Amino acid sequence: MPFITTNPISNITGTTAISGGNITDVGSSSVISRGVCWSTGTIPMTADNKTSDAIGAGSFISSVTGLSGTTVYYVRA
Repeated sequence: MPFITTNPISNITGTTAISGGNITDVGSSSVISRGVCWSTGTIPMTADNKTSDAIGAGSFISSVTGLSGTTVYYVRA
């Protein structure tokens, strides 16, 4: 099972933010997509909003877009 960490949110504006993550161990799996997902629920899922930033292990940066400045969002890699 892959091991991934989520980067802290940065560069927050009224409609965008930057996050990302780092896949440090792919285990016996193939990483076919890496990115972040976000939603107003506390456990974002890939069925919610998401980015697709690359494949394989390593670090990546994701641009979170389409946000509303008055809404709380949760993000995870």
